[in-house]
Formats: sequence, C-alpha cells, structure tokens
Amino acid sequence: MRGSRATIFGLWSGLLVIALVVIGSSLRLSTDMSLFLPRGGEPAQQLVLNELRDGAAARILMLAVSGGKPQQLAALSRELAAELVPDERFVRVVNGQAGLTDDEQARWFPYRYLLSAEPPDLSEAALTQALQQRLQELSSPLAPFTSRTLAADPTAAFRQLLRQWRSHRLRAGATS
Repeated sequence: MRGSRATIFGLWSGLLVIALVVIGSSLRLSTDMSLFLPRGGEPAQQLVLNELRDGAAARILMLAVSGGKPQQLAALSRELAAELVPDERFVRVVNGQAGLTDDEQARWFPYRYLLSAEPPDLSEAALTQALQQRLQELSSPLAPFTSRTLAADPTAAFRQLLRQWRSHRLRAGATS
C-alpha cells in the first residue's frame, strides 16, 4: 500500500511539474495597459492608441515628492533631478521647467493643426491678415522665432498651441 501511494504521489507530482512547464512556457505577461482600451476605428483614435503603446507617453516616468516642508521638498526635488540627469537611462529630466526643447518642437510642429483647440481659418482674408501680423513681428522681439516658422506656419498656429498648453499647465498648477 505504501508503494502504491508513493507511485501515485510521484505520478501526480510529475504531472504537476509537466503542467507547470507547459503553462510557464506558453504564458505571456504584459504591462501594456492599452490592451484594455477599445480598438480605435477612426484615424485619430488609432493615433492616440499607437502613441499610448509605442509613443513618448509609454515611456514617461513621473515622480512626486511629498511629506515635508516646501523648502525641503524643493531641495529634494532638485537633488533628485541632479542625480537623474547624468543617468543614460533617462532621455530627459524635467524638474518644473517650462518650454519644449528643439527636438520636442520639431516633433510636435507637424501636428500643430491637429492639436489646436480650434481649426485654423485658412481663408485668403485670414491668411493675408496673419501674414501682415507676421511681417510686423519681424521687426519686434519675436523676430527670431517668427523668421524660423514664417514659411511653414503663417498663421502662428504652433505658437498659439504652445500658449494654450502653457495656460493649461498654469491653470493645472493653480488648482493642485
């Protein structure tokens, strides 16, 4: 009787090991939260889903420090940023700075009309007025920025988009 119990236990253990090996070799784990989102049918939805899966949003790591006096938290935040900047695993470390780098501007510039809150007025009259404004800006402190984008963005849609993002960021900061 003892031998049959040992045989049954051995067979059962063997089957359990085989089942675990089969399950372990075919199991696929993923931390991609976009798998829970519905499949987008429209091009705009596909763009958002692709960005969530493979774009910059999929690789962003946001950290917050809390639980101390504001001066201590600010110092800790600066120290943490200083430690992370030289680390090659991080492409960019932002510690409250506003503005986009040249690479980020180049990335978002082609999408300025898609990202705008309102579609631009591209009628002849509106373009004429926008070009007259850009020409006036060429003799103002905005000249360096205007001259770089004048031909590709006569309506200054990208600048308006940056203003929109900045005001949104300022409002979000005021409410948090």
